[in-house]
Amino acid sequence: MNDKVLSTGQVAERLGVDPRTVQRWVAAGRFPGAYRLDPDAKQSPYVIPSSDVTAFEARRQMRRPAAQN
Repeated sequence: MNDKVLSTGQVAERLGVDPRTVQRWVAAGRFPGAYRLDPDAKQSPYVIPSSDVTAFEARRQMRRPAAQN
């Protein structure tokens, strides 16, 4: 798979949230493909496949109530 990966900062910007929120979502398993750039370094930053972010956005959109006219 040739999925582009995004930093937590890039994901935060795309979703309009704080980067720490994205880090908490990663820890909670909301981005199942997320991984550390250096798996042996505990402080290594996470990267998230763009397909995970797209799927997250779709799930988020489905939960929003339809606009009332």
